[in-house]
Amino acid sequence: MSVLFSWALIAAGIRLAVPVALAALGSVVSERSGVLNLGLEGMMLSGALSAYLVTLHSGSPWVGLLGGTLTGALCGCILAFLVVSIRANQIVTGIAFTLLCSAHSCSGCAMPRSCVCRGPTPRFLTRCSSRCRTS
Repeated sequence: MSVLFSWALIAAGIRLAVPVALAALGSVVSERSGVLNLGLEGMMLSGALSAYLVTLHSGSPWVGLLGGTLTGALCGCILAFLVVSIRANQIVTGIAFTLLCSAHSCSGCAMPRSCVCRGPTPRFLTRCSSRCRTS
């Protein structure tokens, strides 16, 4: 029984639930304003992908955080423009946006795999260097 419910499992559950809880909080705020935002998961995926790629290329996690934040804000502006200005259906637009961002993040994750490192990453994330071989 102690193997099923360990402190590491509880800590990992809390750590993994925080981004989803923050997105749910943002959804509650947008729902109170009368906007049904079903594109939150797509915004999170696009922001995560761009944060990863910017961090990979810049070497700084703070620049990656800024890149992910700006990408999430840009995705929110695009979705808001479609729903508010063009008067597109909120449900169809949100689901289509989530599917589009999901496909984009899956294809974008294959891009930086040209570098296969032989050992652990020395700092947070590094560029391909002499330690790495290209495949």
